[in-house]
Amino acid sequence: GYQLADICILVRTNKVGIIVTNALLSGFYHPLKQSIPVISSESLLLSASEAIKLLIHQLKYLQNTSDQILESFIRLTWFKHNASKPGLYFDPSDVFNLENESVWQNYKNQILKLQERPLYELATQLIELMPVGLKEHHSVYIQSFMSLLLDFINNETADLSAFIDFWDKHAVQFCLPVPESQQAIKAMTIHK
Repeated sequence: GYQLADICILVRTNKVGIIVTNALLSGFYHPLKQSIPVISSESLLLSASEAIKLLIHQLKYLQNTSDQILESFIRLTWFKHNASKPGLYFDPSDVFNLENESVWQNYKNQILKLQERPLYELATQLIELMPVGLKEHHSVYIQSFMSLLLDFINNETADLSAFIDFWDKHAVQFCLPVPESQQAIKAMTIHK
C-alpha cells in the first residue's frame, strides 16, 4: 500500500483543485465517511484562513469605520463563530436581530477602542477578541500572519495603511510551510 504522502492529484485549474480538496476533506468518498487529509496550495494560503480574513477586515474597518460592508462581514463572521454552537445550523439572519444588537455594539466598541494602538499591538488585541474556537482552529495561520506582520514592520513601516496595501497586493503569495513528514494527499495544479 501507498502512504497518503505518496499520492498526488493533478488538476488543470485552481477551481478544480479547490473542488477536489473540499471533496476529500468532506469524507464523503471515504468508506467510513472520514475526512481524508489533503494539502493544496490554496488550502495553505494565509488569505484562505477565516481567522485571517476576519483580522484583515477588522484592520480595514478601523481605517474606514463608515464601511458597512466590512462591518457586516465582521459581524457575520464573529457571530458565526461566537454565538452559534458547533454542529448547529448557523442562520445569518439571526445576526441582525434586535436582541443581538447590544452584543454586537459591545464587541464593535471594543474594536474601536483599539484604533489608536500601534500596528502590531492592534493586531494582537484583535486576535485576543476573536472567538476562541476560531483562534484555536486557525492558530498556525495566525502565527504565520503575525510573523509576516512583524517582518513588514521591521523592514518597511508600522503604518496600517501601508500594510493593508502590501497585503492587498501580495496576499496570494503567503502560504504556510509544509513539513516533509506531513501524511496527506497533495493536490497540485498543472500550469501550461
